[in-house]
Amino acid sequence: MLIDASSIYSLAKEGRFEVLLGQSTLSLAIYELGNAILKDVRVFKSISVEEGMRAVNFLRRILERMDIRTIDGHEDRILKLAEELQLSFYDAAYLQLAVELGAPLVTEDEVLKRVAGSLTEVCSAHEL
Repeated sequence: MLIDASSIYSLAKEGRFEVLLGQSTLSLAIYELGNAILKDVRVFKSISVEEGMRAVNFLRRILERMDIRTIDGHEDRILKLAEELQLSFYDAAYLQLAVELGAPLVTEDEVLKRVAGSLTEVCSAHEL
């Protein structure tokens, strides 16, 4: 499975860390996770900065136990896919890698799920 940052965060919030171990994600996931945590701190005010710092450090340790992939050498295909499907470069990167790996894509992004379904198997975290 290739698990995007939205599903990593969802699984982490549910305490389902074991699902993540050994699975693939992109190196950009830590940046997206950091932004999600910052949003919880700054916008939703659901956690304190200190809780956010603990959360980002914990997620970094989880990511260390995942198969982290890069987009190196795939940038042109990702850009083409993003334009063809009207996705963000981030979303297209997850989709491109899932297709190349022949792996199901796990995401909470409804638009990505709808678009990606014609190219690879797609599911959300709660389906795992």
